[in-house]
Amino acid sequence: MHENKGLTVREALKQASSLLMRVFAERAMMRDGGNGGDGTGGGVGFGKIGRGGGREEEAPADGAGPAPPADTPARADDAYEASVETSGSVSMPEGAARADDAYEASVEAAGTVPLPDGTARVIDADVAASGVTSSHMLPEPAVHAVYADEARADAEVLLMHMLGWDKTRLLLEGDTPFPAGLLDRWRDMLARRAAGEPVQHITGEQEFYGMSFEVGPAVLIPRPETELLVEAVAKRVRALFGPDDEGRIRRDALAGLSSAGRHGPDESGGPAERMRCADRTGRTQGRAFPADGGKLSVRLLADIGTGSGAIAITLARLLPGWRVAACDLSPDALEIARRNARRVAMAEGGRITAGQDVETAADFTGRIRFFQGDLLEPLIASGERVDVLVSNPPYIPSGDLARLQPEVRDHEPRLALDGGPDGLDVYRRIVRQIGRLSEPPRLVAFEVGQGQARAVAAMLADTGWWPGLEIVRDYAGIERHVLVWRP
Repeated sequence: MHENKGLTVREALKQASSLLMRVFAERAMMRDGGNGGDGTGGGVGFGKIGRGGGREEEAPADGAGPAPPADTPARADDAYEASVETSGSVSMPEGAARADDAYEASVEAAGTVPLPDGTARVIDADVAASGVTSSHMLPEPAVHAVYADEARADAEVLLMHMLGWDKTRLLLEGDTPFPAGLLDRWRDMLARRAAGEPVQHITGEQEFYGMSFEVGPAVLIPRPETELLVEAVAKRVRALFGPDDEGRIRRDALAGLSSAGRHGPDESGGPAERMRCADRTGRTQGRAFPADGGKLSVRLLADIGTGSGAIAITLARLLPGWRVAACDLSPDALEIARRNARRVAMAEGGRITAGQDVETAADFTGRIRFFQGDLLEPLIASGERVDVLVSNPPYIPSGDLARLQPEVRDHEPRLALDGGPDGLDVYRRIVRQIGRLSEPPRLVAFEVGQGQARAVAAMLADTGWWPGLEIVRDYAGIERHVLVWRP
C-alpha cells in the first residue's frame, strides 16, 4: 500500500482491495496452470473460508472443481458483468473506482504486486516455473470480476477490525484521515493476508450463529454451513424430546450442576459422578456431572471433536435444559473452547462470578463441560448415557490434503482435516464407539464432505439403531449433514 500524503480510510481500503485482488488472481493462475480460477478450473474463491462451502471445496479437483447446482445464482448480475467488460474496471457504489490508476499502472509496469512493507512480490520466477505464459493470463476485466468481491470483503473485515469500526461507520466516515500510527499494523495485516493466512486468524475471531468465537491455528474455523447442522439438530431435538421445558429438570438440580465441585459430591448434597477422560497420559480430566441414579434425568448432548466449541456452545444456548459434553483430543483446542464459552457467556450477560477462572466459569450455568480424549472415550469411561450425539469430524481424504487451498492446508489443524484414505475413517470409529455406550443415542447428527452423505447414511443404517433419516443440503446445494434418530 502506498504511503500517500493525506491518505483517507476509503483510499486505504481501495488500495488494499487492489493489492489482494491481484495476489488472489496471480496465485490462482499459477496453481491452476493459467486458467486463473475463472470457474472452469478448480479452486475459484481464493479466500472463501467462512463464507460458504465445506473444507473440501477449497481443494481443486483434478482439472475441474465441483459444478454448482443449476439454480445457483450468478456471482454478479448481467448488468454488472457488462459494465466490467465495457469499462475494464469494477464499479463501486457512488462511482468510486475499486483501485486507483497510479497503483494499477505501477503493477502493470513492474509486473509485480507491491507488498505493504514495500517489498515487491515478484512473480516472474514462479510463473516461469509453472509454465504459465502471458497468453494464459486472464484479461484485466476478468481478473477484476472474479476476485474483486473477495478482495474487497477481506480488506473491509481487516480494516474494520483494526479500526474498531462497523460497516455503517466505514461507509459514512470513509473520508476520515487514515491514522498514521496504524500504518505499520495495516501493512502487516495485508502482508499476512497476501501470504495466504486466513482473515480469521489475522483478526483472531469468526462469527457463528450471531456470536463471536475466538479462532486460531489450533482449531478449525467455523463455516456457515455448520450453522445449518446446529439448526437441524435443535429442531429435531425439540420434535423428539418435546419443548424446551420438557427437557429440563428441577431448577435446584441445575443449580447443583452449576455448583458441582471438581471432586466428590456436589454442594447440593446429591451424588456426583466424575466424568473421566482416558487420555494418553492416563489423567482424569473434566468436571463432575451429577449421576442419574434414576432421580435426575438432565439429558446429555455430546459434541465430538468440539474444536472452537462453536457447535457445543450454540446448542447449549438453543437448548437451555440440556447438559452438553464437549470432547476433543487437542488440549489447545479445548482451551480455546473454554475461553469461547466464557466469552459468549459474558456477551450474553451470563452469571460470571468474580475470581472464577476459565474452566470453572459459569458457562451457561455450568451445563457445558469440556473433556480431553479420543472421540467418545470420555463418555464411555463414565458410563454416561448420551441422548444426542453431534459431530463435525475430519472428512478430507488424506490424498487430497496437499491440494487444499493454502488458507486451509497451511493454517488449519491437520487433526481436524484428515479423514483417512476415503475421508470416512472417523465416522467408522465413532459408530464403533457408540456400540460401547450404555445405549445408542436417540439422535446422531454428522457434518460430511461432498459426496459422502449417502455412504455415511448407509453406515448408520447398517447398525439398525435408527430408523429415521434426514439429509440436509448446504447453501451450495451439497448434501452436507446426515441426521438419524429413533422415535
